[in-house]
Amino acid sequence: IGYGEFSAQRIANNFYKELIEKKEIVKLPSSEKEEKKNEIIIDEKYSDIDYKIAKCCNPVPGDEIIGIYTKKGISIHRSECENIKLNKIMSPFVKVDWSGEIHDFYLTKIKILADNRSDVTAGITRAITDAKAYLNFLNTTEKKNDRIAIEIFIKIKDQQHLSEVIALMKKVNGVREVERERI
Repeated sequence: IGYGEFSAQRIANNFYKELIEKKEIVKLPSSEKEEKKNEIIIDEKYSDIDYKIAKCCNPVPGDEIIGIYTKKGISIHRSECENIKLNKIMSPFVKVDWSGEIHDFYLTKIKILADNRSDVTAGITRAITDAKAYLNFLNTTEKKNDRIAIEIFIKIKDQQHLSEVIALMKKVNGVREVERERI
């Protein structure tokens, strides 16, 4: 688990299967058992293979994605990832897709151009909170013409959720441009 070769969920499932076989725990009927399915389908049939979301392009549900075989499982990238376009990744590819059952939040990067006002970042933070997304990181850089560039990382559910967050950010007084960074 520490090296990332096996997920904690996979190890727990293996222990669970052993305990059931040894009759040390009683298996509940499927209607009473709460199951969390993986959010990625690999090669149109597998959902129990270890995977990780690539940090270079931060795909979110709704993005077109591609899987790349690594020593530690499958790495999930956006189809338009610059590392793939520039042939920086030479590993074999595998067809992957979102399962449609999304439980987690996914990290994505947003770039904002705004007027240099004292209340702009507070308004952006409020927009993120109002959309029930999570702020992970915020950085501002002064630009010319009394403007600031704001780089943020937020955690969202999917592209629709991202669109809602962006729409709320665009309504913040002083915000000029908002876009998801295309990495």
